[in-house]
Amino acid sequence: GKRLQQADQVLREMPFTYALPAEQGEFQLLQGIADCLFHEDGEWVLVDYKTDQVSGFHSEKALSNEMQKRYGTQLNLYKNVLQSILAIEIKEMLLYLFDGAKTIRLQEELV
Repeated sequence: GKRLQQADQVLREMPFTYALPAEQGEFQLLQGIADCLFHEDGEWVLVDYKTDQVSGFHSEKALSNEMQKRYGTQLNLYKNVLQSILAIEIKEMLLYLFDGAKTIRLQEELV
């Protein structure tokens, strides 16, 4: 929350449509809504909000690993698409989990 309050710019609920190149010159249409993008210290951060129940995880590492499995591909796709559409560089991808008010940093994957 503090990072959002101190951000230079905040974009919320940003819809996008993007044609991803597929096999044999075809395209796959990707539509989504970026929950939040904010600009801090000259760089952008992508935040996605999730309502998953996470109270059953025994450690922060186990929770982080599971969220990476569930949402890593989605956020990496969003990151790549938004960077292309907006001509920006996204330095960080975060999940905000309402259950427990936790923030998880996702790792970049090759998409």
